[in-house]
Amino acid sequence: MFRGCPFGLKPISSTFQRTMNIIFHDLPHVLTFVDDIIIFSNTLEEHAQHVAEAIERLTSVNLILNPNKCHFAQESVYLLGLCVSAQGIGLDPRKGANVQEWPVPRTGKDVQRFLGVINYFRESIPNAASRMAPLNKLRLEHRLDDLWNDSAQAAFIDLKRVLLHAPILSYPNLKHPFQVATDASNTGIGAVLYQIIDGTTHHIAFTARSLSPSERNYSTTKRELLAIIFALNKFHQYLWGNHFTLCTDHKALVYIHTQKVANAVMINWLDTILEYSFDVVHIPGLDNTLRDQLSRLFPTEKELAGGNVSHDKQTSTQNNAIHVTGNQGNNDSSDEQDDDLYFEPPENERRQLLKDAHQCKEMLKDAHAFGHFGAKAMVAQLQQDGLKWNNMHRQAQEIVHACTQCQQNNIAKQGYQPLRPIHAFLPGDH
Repeated sequence: MFRGCPFGLKPISSTFQRTMNIIFHDLPHVLTFVDDIIIFSNTLEEHAQHVAEAIERLTSVNLILNPNKCHFAQESVYLLGLCVSAQGIGLDPRKGANVQEWPVPRTGKDVQRFLGVINYFRESIPNAASRMAPLNKLRLEHRLDDLWNDSAQAAFIDLKRVLLHAPILSYPNLKHPFQVATDASNTGIGAVLYQIIDGTTHHIAFTARSLSPSERNYSTTKRELLAIIFALNKFHQYLWGNHFTLCTDHKALVYIHTQKVANAVMINWLDTILEYSFDVVHIPGLDNTLRDQLSRLFPTEKELAGGNVSHDKQTSTQNNAIHVTGNQGNNDSSDEQDDDLYFEPPENERRQLLKDAHQCKEMLKDAHAFGHFGAKAMVAQLQQDGLKWNNMHRQAQEIVHACTQCQQNNIAKQGYQPLRPIHAFLPGDH
């Protein structure tokens, strides 16, 4: 008769886990995973009491502990390839070091083994699906001698690098609002759940998946909307019933609650969206944000001709005023100099001049790219932000006329008058 668990029997792991669950079912401060027992406490005094209770419970059922494998009063523990501490959950650096020594795959089976390790830690990897896409194509190949190209090598190195520098996932704080950032590419969609507490960004979870062949044919707006639906489903337990902020780099999604529904698929998606309460915020460049582990989650500055342009919330009537700082141009109260770009500040502040025709054109292109707006709308938006220069409207018209999509799909409403019926109340009136 065995005095302990014998090796080689398949049901032993599940039986042992079930036994541990029964033993500690009424101790909420004890968690088990097969033969690993985790005891967590708020204070050292509580911890000593909790450890004593766990040892007494094991002794009562004749289970023996190995002192060499026991660790007491630890601030962090390594479990299942993860490092769990009061700050959050990170990757075990020892596992990351092993991945760094992984040789370049030579066969499809080698790729599958490597991606299996990456998939295990994918919750800590931003945009995992897009990063893994070049390697996913090679999983079913026999030999990779002629198929391993620069794209696959770059993805292989990038995955090892991001695994080594993966961020620590913080625990959710229900006293602070959640924020969700989503992103979509041609091959995958991704999302991150995070909170900003005292000016510090705390990542809670990353998620991503690759797009199916049919989904890759979606328009940009539809892919971005699919990423939102994916994020809402993945983070449902955190978001449902809580008001949160949704950050996207696609301007059209800012009007998600008011835009017309295109088809039955989007109607179903809208039903899902309406179950949640959130505000949509447009953040340019979010694609790079997710790809760089959200190191630039709020890119508030843009280089502009000898200075920086940043979007700030003001207490004045101009909520999104653009402030220009850096090298100042000549102070001039007139608008007679061609292509002078200047910022119109509040009263009692100086106006600053910038002379860069290229930057003026780029700002108009950015304004047009937000939604293929017409020339008047582009000029009105920039002037509302406090920017103005000579020939502004003419340049905006040139950009609209050069846009192929606008010329194909938009109707010029300037001077257009619809047909009106002629009413004749008496003979001969018409």
